[in-house]
Amino acid sequence: MPTPRYAELRCKSCFSFLRGASHPEELVARAADLGLTALALADVDGLYGVVRAHAEAKRRGLPLVVGAELACTGLAPQRAVPVALLAIDRDGYANLCRIISEAHCGAPPGTVDIPRRCEVVRVPFRSVADRARGLFALYPGADGDVAPRLREAFGRRLALAVTRHHVAGEEARIAAARSVGQRLGITIAVTNDVHAHDRRRQPLQDVLTCIRLRTTLDAAGRRLFPNAERTLKGPEEMARLWADFPEGLENAVAIAEECRFRLDAIRGEHPLPPILATPAEARPGSMGSTTPTATSPGSSGSTAAA
Repeated sequence: MPTPRYAELRCKSCFSFLRGASHPEELVARAADLGLTALALADVDGLYGVVRAHAEAKRRGLPLVVGAELACTGLAPQRAVPVALLAIDRDGYANLCRIISEAHCGAPPGTVDIPRRCEVVRVPFRSVADRARGLFALYPGADGDVAPRLREAFGRRLALAVTRHHVAGEEARIAAARSVGQRLGITIAVTNDVHAHDRRRQPLQDVLTCIRLRTTLDAAGRRLFPNAERTLKGPEEMARLWADFPEGLENAVAIAEECRFRLDAIRGEHPLPPILATPAEARPGSMGSTTPTATSPGSSGSTAAA
């Protein structure tokens, strides 16, 4: 029997504020110890934990997929739909950054003079579709109306994500997702919707959920996860859990392998526009000439005439 392989594609760290219960470094280290082929960090609404995760991934030799989970409006009536976006290449990373900026500011970058942070982070699906190049989308649902619109925007760079956490009704949801995927020709990928690196963090995750919902542990009831299954699991454990659908594990590995972007690809680059500075400003403490020069923020001493 071949050795099972698995890559976790939906993972939230403590930078998914009041949702994830583990630091990015803990998640990466645990994934490496478990023998995962890759880990995708897809924090809610941003890329907050990716730098720390990248540093640990480099140290441990684990491929880290860069992503984020965003709530999209305009995909379904009266509700926002969560979609995890994973960067395949540099274009995808750039588009992901722009999508996140719009989600937080309420308008595309550069279209407002003074961006204002949104109280509720949402992004119109049309904006996501316009910037779909270089991105892989994971939809953790089985809505027969949502899936075709996602497929139209992302083509083959789309998968329906299924999870198995031993909760009521999930087998029907898995069957529905697989049926939609088969009918529309969309890949089905197994994920575990990870919120912690270890089961022992579940009590903390419960407390964080109560803080987010402004309730107590006694009153939270079914708004808490019913068990500690949303933790990182190794390939062997996932293979046992999904003995009836091993191709779902291989699909997750294939998606992770397709997402080749790493933060190393943008080392030393300065995406901000040039600013005008005097030589005195460029050399702190100097009282030299005040002839303006153009510099880039964070540049290493190189200047050009204005």
